[in-house]
Parts: sequence; C-alpha cells; structure tokens
Amino acid sequence: MKTMTSILGYTAAAFTLGLMVVTPFWFMGSITRGIADFNIQANPVYVGSKVARTILRDGYEVQIHHPVVKQAPCQDIVPFLQLDWNPASNLPAVVEESLDLKGDGQVDLRVRIAVPSDPKAPLSADVTCTSGVVNSVQGIRKQSLSLLCVRDGERILLRIPWNERS
Repeated sequence: MKTMTSILGYTAAAFTLGLMVVTPFWFMGSITRGIADFNIQANPVYVGSKVARTILRDGYEVQIHHPVVKQAPCQDIVPFLQLDWNPASNLPAVVEESLDLKGDGQVDLRVRIAVPSDPKAPLSADVTCTSGVVNSVQGIRKQSLSLLCVRDGERILLRIPWNERS
C-alpha cells in the first residue's frame, strides 16, 4: 500500500507540473485579448508622444511630436519636445534644419546635428531657439530622458526642453 501511495503521489505531482507548464499556452490568446481590451499605452516620457506634423525633405522626413509635459504634480520630468529624422541612412553628414514648430510660418528653432557614418558613434546636436518655444541647448548627447540625441534604429531622435510658458 505504501508503494502504491508513493506512485500515485509522484504521478499526481508530475501531472500537476506538466499542467502548470502547458496552461499559459492554452490561455495565451484569451490573456492577450483581455490585456488588449484595457488599451494600455506606454508613458510618453519613455516612448514620446504622438506625431503632430511631418515635414518631407529630400530623401528623409522630420517628425515633430506633441510636447510631453508633466501629467501629475509629483512626476519628476522636465517637459520636452521630440523631433525624429527618418531614415538616418539618407541624412547628410551634418543636418542643419530651420523648423516651424507652431505652423505659423515663422522659424521657431534651428537644429544642427553631426551625423557620423558609423551607426554606433555618439551623436551631438545644437539647438538655437528663435521664438522661446524651446530652450536653446548646445552639445546635446544623452544627458537625460528630456535632453537626448540618439540613433534609434533607422531614425535620429532628438529631445529638447520645452518651455511651458510659450
């Protein structure tokens, strides 16, 4: 009887472990649909906000995102504006842009980015504001999430501090 009990116990344990391994795969579709129904989105501080405008250039495009501002009083971020240049492989060695952020026909900022041919080389950008919309900053690299110039796959991503009073 003792042998039979141990055989049944080990068989039940093995069956339980097998069931534990297989169960997530059986319910993965239901779990995925359930999570998708919640419409969960990543925080714009990490992924940037939605694109407000796209400016087409010769061989590449510039995407201007909506500004990312504090969403809660205790949130510890500096408001920023994100600009993307796609595709990075079509960019000249030095990108010099005059951009109208507000769409009023006036140049709001001038950007200069040195784009090395090596995709792993660090980038450097200089931003000069002409209208007070953003803060002028020289030598932007990877200082913080709000002050950033990096290559992300086939795009150059630039984040500059946003002036909330504008």
